[in-house]
Amino acid sequence: MQLDALDKKILYELDRNSRQSLVQLAKKIRRSRTTVDFRIHRLKQGNVIRNFVTLMRPSTLGLTPYKIFLQLQSVTEEDVQKIASVIETLPSHWSAKVNGSWDFIIGVMTNNVKKFNILKMKILSDLGPHIVKRSISTTTEITHFGRDYLVGGKHKEVHQWVADFLPLNLTTTELQMLKLLSMNSRLTVKEISQETELDALTVVHKLKRFSKQGVIYMHNISLNLDTIGFSAFKVLVYFRYYTPKLRETFVSYCQTRPHLINLVECIGEWDVELDFELPRIEDLYQELRDLRSAFAGQIIHTDILLVEKEYGYTTIPATLSIE
Repeated sequence: MQLDALDKKILYELDRNSRQSLVQLAKKIRRSRTTVDFRIHRLKQGNVIRNFVTLMRPSTLGLTPYKIFLQLQSVTEEDVQKIASVIETLPSHWSAKVNGSWDFIIGVMTNNVKKFNILKMKILSDLGPHIVKRSISTTTEITHFGRDYLVGGKHKEVHQWVADFLPLNLTTTELQMLKLLSMNSRLTVKEISQETELDALTVVHKLKRFSKQGVIYMHNISLNLDTIGFSAFKVLVYFRYYTPKLRETFVSYCQTRPHLINLVECIGEWDVELDFELPRIEDLYQELRDLRSAFAGQIIHTDILLVEKEYGYTTIPATLSIE
């Protein structure tokens, strides 16, 4: 789908806050409410916007995010469908089929390492015959920069996903509210009230409390990038020494790259993962040349993965329940 300047402005603003009202959005981009509503509907119909999502901080839910990277062999299309079915049974916040040195990334969240080990053994048991190599990482922080490239600007805002928040004691109904918002951030107070059987004032109060306590991280959008001629790339970066001083410099550098959406810091084989959204692989090669030039002698190796298909985009897995 060919996007014009107005479409891009709408996507940019929705990515910053997909829960804002049509009136607020119309005022920001200086168009009528009717025009904005029509454009959003068209972007949905054209499958550009996959979903409106609310992201939660895992620490407030007592969760730790992990990723399992799998290299497979002799995989048929039927096997890919089986893997997708296995992912659906897991507390997955983001998983993907990728192209490169790895074939699948399975992201899960659990509240203790023992449960993660049980999940890992289940995955290895289900997919064992095809696995050639595996790698496990724990996400320690994700710095989210946003999609400023849509409006030709540099990153203005930086959000920390994991951060340092204490777990909260949520009720079953509160968890239900968060799950509803994670699937559709544009649900109205009335719609949430009807689904949860809470009165509107209680819903408003709880939403404000969730934001104040850090449960709600941000409201943004999930895009089908191929519909606008873009691709998602994940670059795994191995540093010689990833020190606090280097980290500070690196985060500042990342903030100058408009097409860099997320900086993922982790404990594993590599130190960071860089999530880019770019129209051409040649653009990614240029990003990597710039990166190696800026951090010459500090980067040992980079590994490129093309994200072919995503399975879910949420920070509150559907299988999560109150224990």
